[in-house]
Amino acid sequence: MRNIFDLIAAFLVPLIPAVLLYELFSSLNSASVIQTNEGIKIGGPAALYVILLTLALRYLNRWRTTTDPLTKLKKNLIGTWDVKSVSSHDHEAVSTSTFSIDNNELILGGGAFVEGEKTIGHWTPDHIILDRPHNMVIFLYDLKDGAVNSRGLMELTISKETPPTMEGTWEVIGQDHHNGTVIFVKRGKA
Repeated sequence: MRNIFDLIAAFLVPLIPAVLLYELFSSLNSASVIQTNEGIKIGGPAALYVILLTLALRYLNRWRTTTDPLTKLKKNLIGTWDVKSVSSHDHEAVSTSTFSIDNNELILGGGAFVEGEKTIGHWTPDHIILDRPHNMVIFLYDLKDGAVNSRGLMELTISKETPPTMEGTWEVIGQDHHNGTVIFVKRGKA
């Protein structure tokens, strides 16, 4: 619906100054279209309308291509999140992570997973996918557990709770396969 409104506005708004120009100077100018061997030549208010219409359509196309439909979702994710992971073997680990934006790209910082008082691994996210229709954040990450490097996948569904939370599953594939559940809780502004 909005695209239709934008297109109608792009055609009608340039018409206003062209009509006003024609009305103000109707006896002094004429709106004419002349076809020649070199093409079609237009003059007067018709030329103004074509020029303004071309500019409006150019602006409309540029505006559409630079508008990121995920901007609001990205802004809502910015901040520090507390992470709690529970493996399928009932091992609990906690971490913190921060979402930020750099050049309109969403970046998720990794962190250390701590179980009790002991650091059990470090995770570094990459390849973030925002699935707005399903309200999900999906990302791949590298997990370094001592000398063992593994690759993981996390799928999180964003809730509408306060404070914002994301819940989902994780899976690590490496020498051993591990999986479990995870919850991210956004910290409030301190």
